[in-house]
Amino acid sequence: MSGGELMFASAIFNAAATYGDIQTAKAEQKAYEYQLSLDEKRTVLEGDIEKNLITEAGQKQKDENLVYAVSQGYLDTSRHFLAVNEDQDRITALDKRIVSLNTTYAVGVLQNKRYVSNLKTKNQVFGGWLSIAANVTEGYGKYKHYKTPKDTRKYTGYGKSGYGRDTEYNYYDTNKYG
Repeated sequence: MSGGELMFASAIFNAAATYGDIQTAKAEQKAYEYQLSLDEKRTVLEGDIEKNLITEAGQKQKDENLVYAVSQGYLDTSRHFLAVNEDQDRITALDKRIVSLNTTYAVGVLQNKRYVSNLKTKNQVFGGWLSIAANVTEGYGKYKHYKTPKDTRKYTGYGKSGYGRDTEYNYYDTNKYG
């Protein structure tokens, strides 16, 4: 094999390695996306569980308030009992809203990570394709450069192409060229 062919083969091998890197980056992105989707689902589920626990704790507190009110002789329709229950409903709703805000924030952070990772992978893939094109083009250029025979003619400025008349040829010297 000539030097040009070896250089072209080297460029093809480099391009193949870069293609492998592109496929690896895509696979890593898919795995990371899957993990982020699991984390997002887990975060939403944990938020729902926390809200349910808050609702249950609020209902338990309201039941305890009812027991206390009845033991003190209040009716379950009295203003005091209704005010206490309304206050408990407000506290429960506030706690659930805080959990909902925290869950929404955590999901937003995960979605931002997904966006940044996706953008990074797209840039890696694009850069990989540019690298492949550059390697193959460079390799082909070197192959063509070393494959083509060197032109030994000198530029004389005569004729259409400029290579018309041999300046070293002495038309009057018959001994030199017979």
